[in-house]
Amino acid sequence: MSNLNKNDLVRDLSTTLALLKTSKNIERFLKDLLSRAELVDCPKRWLVSKCLDQGMSFAEIQAKVQVDNKKVGLATIERVKRALEDSEGGFKLALECTERKGRQKGFRARKKKPIPYATGRQGRA
Repeated sequence: MSNLNKNDLVRDLSTTLALLKTSKNIERFLKDLLSRAELVDCPKRWLVSKCLDQGMSFAEIQAKVQVDNKKVGLATIERVKRALEDSEGGFKLALECTERKGRQKGFRARKKKPIPYATGRQGRA
């Protein structure tokens, strides 16, 4: 297994996660795989993506998303916002899947609102 590129490694990890099937098994694997910081940062980014998808402003996200009494940084929010707008579409796919799963469990669908940009740096979107 030498000379693998980044895409091969990501694909192998993705396949492994899919084979684990249950959230409990995936959680166990992630706790072994990721560092403590990564175990905080990855779920925090996921939560930020859900907040942005619900139309929350940067300020609202900073007020809501706190881990170990630390606010999420503007750089994290900006990174997730860019990923939602310009990347592979993974966040959007995951958001759609979880929304469908929520509807199957009887949760009300969220209302789509535009993503506001509330960092005080007006003019950038």
